[in-house]
Amino acid sequence: MLNKCFFVIAFLSLGVKCYSQTIQIIDFKTLKASYLTNSDTTYIVNFFASWCSPCLKEIPEFINVSNETTNEKIKLIFVSLDAIKSCEESLIPLVKKYQIKGNVFVLDEGNSTEWINFVNPDWSGAIPSTLIINSKTRLNKFVEGPITSSKLKKIIK
Repeated sequence: MLNKCFFVIAFLSLGVKCYSQTIQIIDFKTLKASYLTNSDTTYIVNFFASWCSPCLKEIPEFINVSNETTNEKIKLIFVSLDAIKSCEESLIPLVKKYQIKGNVFVLDEGNSTEWINFVNPDWSGAIPSTLIINSKTRLNKFVEGPITSSKLKKIIK
């Protein structure tokens, strides 16, 4: 039993060091805890994959908004739905290419219907998709499909 617990803890804390940050492999419960805090921070949680062309096109939009709002309480979280085994060859080069400095996680969750419904019950599972949430202001906006920086700025203002 102790060995099993150690394995689970070790697995959840795995990370891949890249471009001055770590890409963490996490489950949905851990991810949810990272943005469902009782704070005045607005969390922009983008679900993407390195093989998704519309996802790649919108990454600079998020980076622009992040750069323009450095003095505001906004936290950008990228959640990759890439296969864990392809992180070295696809995700790390993508993080370097776009110079992503926000949090990057790889979601390791087998049953997508459970966590997709928690993010938004109307989500079909298509990516890119973005959740914008702030528990203090009760902001809870979900966008399925690509989002522009101007639309994102309107939502968070």
